[in-house]
Amino acid sequence: MQIKIIFLLSLFLFSAVCQNVTNETNETKAVIEHQLEAWVNQDIDGLVSDFAWDAYVLANGTYYQGQNEIRYLFMNAFYSFNYSNCTNNYFGSPFYLNRTAHTTWGMNCSGYTIQVADTFEVENGTIKYMISDSFYVPWSNSSNSSNSSNTTNGTNNTWDIVGRQFLAWAQKDINAIMADYAYDAFVIKQGNLSQAQIIDGYWNVYWVLQDSLYQISACESSFWQTPVVQKNVIYLAWIRCCNGTKLVGTDTLVVNQNGQISSLIVSSTELKHKRNNRRDFFRERENDAE
Repeated sequence: MQIKIIFLLSLFLFSAVCQNVTNETNETKAVIEHQLEAWVNQDIDGLVSDFAWDAYVLANGTYYQGQNEIRYLFMNAFYSFNYSNCTNNYFGSPFYLNRTAHTTWGMNCSGYTIQVADTFEVENGTIKYMISDSFYVPWSNSSNSSNSSNTTNGTNNTWDIVGRQFLAWAQKDINAIMADYAYDAFVIKQGNLSQAQIIDGYWNVYWVLQDSLYQISACESSFWQTPVVQKNVIYLAWIRCCNGTKLVGTDTLVVNQNGQISSLIVSSTELKHKRNNRRDFFRERENDAE
């Protein structure tokens, strides 16, 4: 119940700078729904048809320009997933902000899961650019247990952590947030094209999350996606509007056998409201990486 209340509050607050329901949003939603349908059916022609002829894709730091290169990207992705016998394709509910869409999805493979966050920008019914970041997260030993009751209990415990964390972040209570973290926990932060930053140790994580609370308090509004829980892994996507800038990202949390958060992976992308053209967008990201 507490989680639902927080979600409703976040929806109510998400209005000051970022408009949530517009004609652009409906257009974006139609395009992304078609993308998801084509992805499930491994329909490469259907996927590529949604992209503008000069569209860009940035996938884990690699650029693909134009429909031919985007087609090559999708062909390789499906070949890799099928070759690795990955199963249980699941999707988090997409959410939309005018021309921007953000989705999370994943596949369970032998001993690990692939978690992916995709951000799209849609204009006049076609995708102008797409940013895709993926992570490989190993299962803990407890999640490989053949005992179904242990698996169910582990999932329930993970949902308990989700509820406590949502409440603690809503109340900006750093001590309550850290109560769920293991003493040897670590955080990996990855933004734009910059190299990943690794923060390990309880007190280092404490100050990083305290700084995140401070930054969030300066934003006009925030919106969280309903979490996806797969055994001992939590996936969460979010959008924040801060000083005329849209910040979209995902959080991946891994829970250890003791029921504590052992790691947090944060991936975020900054999308300015106004930009001259797509080349400026990727040039800015290259400058950020230098």
